[in-house]
Amino acid sequence: MAKSFPASAPAAKFAQDLPSSRTSPSVRAWLDATSRHQPLSERTLLELARRIHRWQQHPDGADHAPEPVRRSALRARDQLVLHNLRLICHAWCRHRSSLPPEDEGTADAF
Repeated sequence: MAKSFPASAPAAKFAQDLPSSRTSPSVRAWLDATSRHQPLSERTLLELARRIHRWQQHPDGADHAPEPVRRSALRARDQLVLHNLRLICHAWCRHRSSLPPEDEGTADAF
């Protein structure tokens, strides 16, 4: 089971203490934007996945699914993407000290 971070942690906790000398402006902007989203509970993740699955496995095909089903699935997909970006932000903040400061390409790629 995936380990999640505490929901009680403030949303910007992981990005606020980044030293600007080690972080390029583009990475800092991405971290700031991503850290605004709260992590999702496992129950919420499962519900979002079910909504997407209902749309993709619709008997008439995903292209012919009712509009409310499609809209709900697309919103669920967006929430999952934001959650995954939040996980990347969390990993970045945990492992940033292991990257050499002059290796900006690796830092930006992460």
